Amino acid sequence: MYSKLNKSNKPKKTKQMTPNNSQHKTLQDHGGKWFENKGFTKNPFSPEPLGLDEVNTGAFVGRQEARKLIKDFVQENSGAIIVVSDIGYGKSTMMNFTEKCAKEAGKIILRIDPRHNQDQEKTIFFRALIKEIIVKFADKLNPGESKVFDDFIKSGKEEDFHNLFKTMTLLFRRHPSVLIMDDLDKLLDFKKHIYFVKEIIDLLPKNLQVITTGDISQIMNSKIVVSVIYQIFDFPVILDEITQISQLKEFVYGRMNAYFSGDKNIIFEDKIFELLLDRTRGNLREVFRYLSSLLKGDNYSNEELVSVMVKVDVMRLYPLDNTDKQILDVLAGKSMEISAIKSALAFNLSPQMIRNRLDEMHQNCLVYKYKSKENKKIIYQAPKIISIMMKESKDLWSSDQLKVQA
Repeated sequence: MYSKLNKSNKPKKTKQMTPNNSQHKTLQDHGGKWFENKGFTKNPFSPEPLGLDEVNTGAFVGRQEARKLIKDFVQENSGAIIVVSDIGYGKSTMMNFTEKCAKEAGKIILRIDPRHNQDQEKTIFFRALIKEIIVKFADKLNPGESKVFDDFIKSGKEEDFHNLFKTMTLLFRRHPSVLIMDDLDKLLDFKKHIYFVKEIIDLLPKNLQVITTGDISQIMNSKIVVSVIYQIFDFPVILDEITQISQLKEFVYGRMNAYFSGDKNIIFEDKIFELLLDRTRGNLREVFRYLSSLLKGDNYSNEELVSVMVKVDVMRLYPLDNTDKQILDVLAGKSMEISAIKSALAFNLSPQMIRNRLDEMHQNCLVYKYKSKENKKIIYQAPKIISIMMKESKDLWSSDQLKVQA
């Protein structure tokens, strides 16, 4: 577990190349009924978050401490918490789990996407929230409340917030509610946005429970962000890192067993899990993307998994320029600070430019970053097989297997 919560000169992007429709479908399509031939009732490795009907099944494994914290939280009538993890660790599934628990506790669920409000305008946020309230409270609003909400949607001003706050407070006193805001971690400038989040939550009634998500890789970059988070939220719910084969097996076989109805389930060699951990650093969404493609075939070898990874990642790997590739070659199989990466490069590049390029590759799940427990500095890590994947990706794009169009 993470022990503590801890853009300028943006790199120039190369032109994105895309395969034609039929070839793209060959690489990416996970549709059809292929999984039934393998004995599954559905694709066990769908990269989508588990739905409301799945979070109380065997498909949702692990996360016992986080689950207990959330179940206890929704039994209260106030407070705000944030679910924190690295990319692909299951934050959105935890939001669906929160909704399920809140409904079982008799709460009304309000869900809005904070990404609609990139301009950080609080009236836009509250209009979106009020529209959600009107839908969810359709038969519960009295005429006075309806008028307050309608007036705010039409012409919400700074002076209207007091009346809005009072109206919502009385409404949530009658009908305990939970506001779920997923995807907060996908906002482009989390450090800047966190102050907007604080302003919003300060304006919300204290009897409306709030839960949202945060990307640990964005949060840990700034002591200021960590400080503000502890001002806003009662506590963070931190999803454990997945660093051991035994942990990854629990998630993989939990999914497989939940949807298997055949006679004999598939067992993967430990080498498969070793390769998956190296490539993904525990990012479950990426693990499931690779296994979904692997499971569609009949060969479950380590070599086949490498081939699958290249095909799945070809759209990520191809746009890398020579500078990106040299940085990845230096970093492959290692964990390094920016200063060490800079020293190892055969050309001069500023630390900020290196950081910008690595952060973009981190967003595309090509590298991973974390905070050192020893000196609290940011460490970047690339999979051991990244150089092989880049070479095979180049061969794939230059061969007749995949013709591209600009």
